[in-house]
Formats: sequence, C-alpha cells, structure tokens
Amino acid sequence: MEILKPKLLISFFILLFATAILVTIIDERKYTKGFSEFSLVDKSTEISGIIVHLREYRGNSLIEMNDGSKYWLKLAKNYNYDPPTLYEFVKNGDSILKQPNNDTIFFFRGSSRYYFLYDTAVH
Repeated sequence: MEILKPKLLISFFILLFATAILVTIIDERKYTKGFSEFSLVDKSTEISGIIVHLREYRGNSLIEMNDGSKYWLKLAKNYNYDPPTLYEFVKNGDSILKQPNNDTIFFFRGSSRYYFLYDTAVH
C-alpha cells in the first residue's frame, strides 16, 4: 500500500473544509429564506392577537397571527414551566399580549396566563 503524498492530503483536507463551509451556507439560507416577512420583536414592539402558526428556528419562535402579522421572538425561557422554552411551550390558538416598551410577553391559554421575558430566562 502506497502512502499518500503530503500535498495530496493537504488538498483533500482543504476540499473537505470548503465543502463543509458551503453546506453550512446553503443550510443557513434554506432555513432563513422568507424570514424577511417576520418582524424582529424588541422591547418597543406591541403584539396582541391569536397565534395561528408557530415554528422554531434555532431556539427562536416565528409566529403568525390571526391578523396576518408575523413576528420573530428571540429565545426566551421560563423555568417555572415545563417545557421551559417559549417555542416549545406556546401552542397554536394561544393568545399573546406584549405591551410596547415592556419586556414581558403574556400568553393566554383557556383561563390561564403565562409569561416570558423577552430574550432572557426566568428562574
């Protein structure tokens, strides 16, 4: 068995590395395609309505409302709930309320009220 030449090995690893970068870029574009439709929520954002569609992307919640508006909520956790992450806890049909200039996001399900703090964790 012949030992591979160092130049061939270097070329192989460069090609492998370039392929991994290309696959990562393509994967990222595939998932973020269409995100421009979603408004990134910050403390000044006001939200009120019923969630009709919810999806998750890397811990972030992408929600579509009954009035057609679309919002992108950064990762939020409340360890008082099970599951603690916002994107796992919230369900289609839940009502959402976020007042402007406030970091608290309320969710209503039946007669129960739940809350998460924007872009942070509650312990």
